[in-house]
Amino acid sequence: MEIVAKEVRDNGSQVLGIITRHIAEMGRSSQQPTDLVTTDSMGERKRLLIERGDILGALPGGIGTIDELFDALTTKMLGTHDKPVIICNTQGLFNALIQQIELLRKENFLRYDRPDLYHIVPDAKTCCELLERYNR
Repeated sequence: MEIVAKEVRDNGSQVLGIITRHIAEMGRSSQQPTDLVTTDSMGERKRLLIERGDILGALPGGIGTIDELFDALTTKMLGTHDKPVIICNTQGLFNALIQQIELLRKENFLRYDRPDLYHIVPDAKTCCELLERYNR
């Protein structure tokens, strides 16, 4: 995310950073945000990410990224928001995760499923193209 935030700033846009107090105290804050919000918990952080984001995207990442993605998907299914959720599946990183979601869908375990639950893109270039279409 640091590289993305730097590119955004270098191209003249604002960068919102939302970080927990614990991570900030560990010295892991980014220098890129033009606005930095510190929260007391991960739950509050994820709520603000969803609340303040226009489009919710999952770039390649670890457990935290998957946690944030599932929060975005769950809250969309429950009608808390209607924002696009984009999964950037670079080098197939999320293939197994997407297969699992599709299995849940096939077996009718997604009680509040919707056809526009998420969009999958194969790489960062396609992700940027989709973001541009949403921002028109």
